[in-house]
Amino acid sequence: MTMLRPLPLLSLAALLLFVGVLWSDQPLVEAGHSMVELQFAGSAERAARILDTWRTAGVEDAIRLNQQIDFAFLLTYPAALSLACRSLAGHLGPGQRIGHFLTRAVFACTVLDGAENLAIQVMLDHGARDSMARLATACAIPKFALAAWAIGWCLWALLRRVRLP
Repeated sequence: MTMLRPLPLLSLAALLLFVGVLWSDQPLVEAGHSMVELQFAGSAERAARILDTWRTAGVEDAIRLNQQIDFAFLLTYPAALSLACRSLAGHLGPGQRIGHFLTRAVFACTVLDGAENLAIQVMLDHGARDSMARLATACAIPKFALAAWAIGWCLWALLRRVRLP
């Protein structure tokens, strides 16, 4: 039980950093595209359009800030999700195996998010490239899917825990 004590603090850090990512993305959205759109650009042509829109709008500082916050975020949210899955899996009969699987699998988000961020950083520093746009998208898809699966499973487990005596 001692290992689960960091969950509230880690969850708070992840939540605050998530808010920071959303906040720092706002100027990019107002300029015409969110960072998520760049993550899913998939081609140099689409990535170049997004980057050109941002540069024309003069939001380079917001882009860099968003990247910096996201690098910190990727160090917290997988650990918080892992601890939440572990904590909830111990109280379930059905679904316990999935929770234990997600406890470990969600750490893949760290690697996927890191590779995605590095691909985006290369495009920010050296211009849009097909290989980097494809890499960012290839990492974003499973990262978002895995995080959504873990969050969805945790919500299901919480609802099930509330209903069980």
